[in-house]
Amino acid sequence: MSSKDNENMVEESKACSRHGGAMFLGAQGGRTSEGVNFPGDKMNSVVIVGVPYAEPTPKVKAQIDCFERCFPKRGRKYGYVIPSMKKASQAAGRPIGTLEDRGAMFFLDFRFSLPYSRQFFPSWIRDNMRNVAEPQGIDCE
Repeated sequence: MSSKDNENMVEESKACSRHGGAMFLGAQGGRTSEGVNFPGDKMNSVVIVGVPYAEPTPKVKAQIDCFERCFPKRGRKYGYVIPSMKKASQAAGRPIGTLEDRGAMFFLDFRFSLPYSRQFFPSWIRDNMRNVAEPQGIDCE
């Protein structure tokens, strides 16, 4: 999709907020998950499905190795974990464009609730996260 087509699609989605709303789907790390804000009533919630870890390509492995040489025992953290949490944070922040904006953020992956993962979220997300327990008596297997 061209940049202009993407821009038009975003504007159409924002316009739907005046007419009952719409659902806007995108990939974490995609062009609309970062840098495009949906302030006010343009977007009221966002659902983050899965931790957006990079595919372990040779380039990603080289970045991890480089960080490991510069920061021993921290290569995977700096080259793999933190970038994925940054992507998730960026995508989660789409409804928040101003200090007055409010939005619900749903992180659908248990790994987001782990203390190790949570430490990499910005404080404005981390300090407001609440875990929702699995309902008792439901067999999820």
